[in-house]
Amino acid sequence: MTKKCDCENISFGSYVRTIPVWYDARKRVVGIDICIVIEILNLWKLGIITIESCCGHNKSKGYIAVDEIFITKMLELGYKQDKEHELDNIFYPKYNIDKRE
Repeated sequence: MTKKCDCENISFGSYVRTIPVWYDARKRVVGIDICIVIEILNLWKLGIITIESCCGHNKSKGYIAVDEIFITKMLELGYKQDKEHELDNIFYPKYNIDKRE
């Protein structure tokens, strides 16, 4: 797997490399991995509601989960679905799109 972010020895569920950001859609502060924060903020600007996300910490594929009503919009934007996941609303961040195969 090609290294795509600066996460080193970061455990899943850790908030060590996250940035707290106010999320209007949820009316609360959420922690977003530094590696994908710009991408998530851009999706929010487009009105796409995200549920959760993870950069993968160089251990696994990153993902962005969106509200199901935005699946078509994500596909139109060129995002690729994680076909290994049982849900259709899980997409790969564009920064690690090469990891999808």
